[in-house]
Parts: sequence; C-alpha cells; structure tokens
Amino acid sequence: MKPLIVIAGPTGVGKTELAHQIALKLNGEIISADSRQVYRYMDIGTAKPARFLCRELPYHLLDVVNPDESFTVADFKEKAEEVIAQIHARGKIPFLVGGTGLYVKVLTTGLFPSPSPSLTLRQELFQQATQFGSIYLYDKLIQIDKEKASQLNPNDTRRIIRALEVFEQTGIPISQLQKEKTKKVDYDLLMFCLNKDRPQLYHQINERVDKMIKQGLVDEVSNLLKMGYNENLISMEAVGYKQIIGYLKGKVNLNDAIETIKQQTRNFARRQLTWFKAEKRFIWLSPEDKDRIFEFIDSCYK
Repeated sequence: MKPLIVIAGPTGVGKTELAHQIALKLNGEIISADSRQVYRYMDIGTAKPARFLCRELPYHLLDVVNPDESFTVADFKEKAEEVIAQIHARGKIPFLVGGTGLYVKVLTTGLFPSPSPSLTLRQELFQQATQFGSIYLYDKLIQIDKEKASQLNPNDTRRIIRALEVFEQTGIPISQLQKEKTKKVDYDLLMFCLNKDRPQLYHQINERVDKMIKQGLVDEVSNLLKMGYNENLISMEAVGYKQIIGYLKGKVNLNDAIETIKQQTRNFARRQLTWFKAEKRFIWLSPEDKDRIFEFIDSCYK
C-alpha cells in the first residue's frame, strides 16, 4: 500500500503552516481537505494558503468550482483519489490537510456508492417540503429507513431528501448502503490531529479573524456580491461571509459582525474537535510537535 499522511484539526490551529514545512522537507504535495477552499474568489475568508506557499510546493483542490456551483463529498473523493494517484506516480508523498471531517473520512474510510442526484426527484421532494413541511418528509423516511431517520433532525430537510432520493432510485435504505456497500480504501495511512489548549486556540481564532478583516474580507465579500453571488448560496452561508453580508446590507455594524464571526468560528472549532475525537486512528499532537511527526513518519515508512 502507498502512503497517505493526514494532518487534520480545528480551524485556526495551524495545520497549513506545519503541513507545509513537513511536506516541503519530505518531497510531498498537499491536498486541501477544506470544503470552503474549493470555491474560487473566496480566498481571505477561507484562509487559503498564501501564494508564496503555493509557489514552494504543489497544493491541490483549491479553486475547483465557482461559488454558485455544486461540489459534493463524492466529487471531492473522486478528484482527491485522482490527485493522490498522480502524486504517487511522481514518487512523492500526498498530504491530506484540512478541517472538513467528512472529507477526511471518505478518503480514509470510504464512501458508499450512492446514485447520482436526480434533479427532477429532488425538486419534487422540495416542493412537498414546502407544501407540507419537513415533518411530512421525515415521516416518510421513518417508514422506509427508521435507522437513518433516527440519525437526522426532523428539520434537516436536505439530508432527509437525499435519503428519500437514494431509496427511490435504488430501493435500498441509505443506512443499509452505507453499512454494506462502502468502498474500502487502500492507503498506508498515518493520521495526525492537531490541537491546543482551548484558551490558546480561541485566542488564535480571534486573531485570525482580525487578520482577515485587515486583509480585506469586507472587500472580498462585496466583490462576490457584485459578481452576482447572492447570500442564498451554500458557499455564501459560510462563517465570515454571512456576517459580512449582513454588515454590507446594513443589518449590523461592523464590530458586531466581527464579534459574531469570532464566536461562530469558535463554535465551529468545537464541533470539529467533537468529530475528530470519534476517529480512533488519529495521533493527537500540538502544532509545536513537528519533530515528533517526523519521527512517526520515519518509523512508519522506512
């Protein structure tokens, strides 16, 4: 099996800086595991790597789609696997780096082979949700897949519709597909998760938000709106963008918007940590433990 090194962790912990240093020394290339960095024109608010870093070594799966285009987890898996194969063919080591837990999961555990979305069926289900409410669809899901229904909030319309859509297309409950038909991964995995003491992490998050504002986050969001990317897009609902849109529309003042970004980013970091703690294969380290990471890599791959 060929190597795949994962460096994950909550937002603001210092993944990019550390991963860059290690990949640069070990002749590696970096694959972004960030569900927001796939969008073009959204650089500051998604904390994309600085341009000088991208000149020092290759970064992949940045700027893949426009903000109004769809990019699913399955899309990520397909593209990431292609990139990993290409990196291996060049005799280099792929580093999967980011904080989107689901992106990490599908490459290290697998993703069930669900059917492609049916736009017609999806539209019909959304119309039912609008007419009868999300509970109506949730009750339908209970009838065909109690296990999946128990995992979802009755108001989570998007995921309920996806579960119903898969059943309509395959005749098999999505919970059963996820259990029985998961594709296995074939990498020699080494997985690190970075973390810091909570007060220190929160301080870094607050500082990073302030830095984003100084770098021009307000102008970035304003330009996106001028380009026609409206606030209802999934991409524009990301933390940072949503709050700045509120400021630009006169709903809140800038200071309040910034404080909300900081608070919601801290909340997001907590949710990321909860997700990563459920994965038992992670080696938990501080970003300052660079030497230990080199030791682990050396012992695993030599």
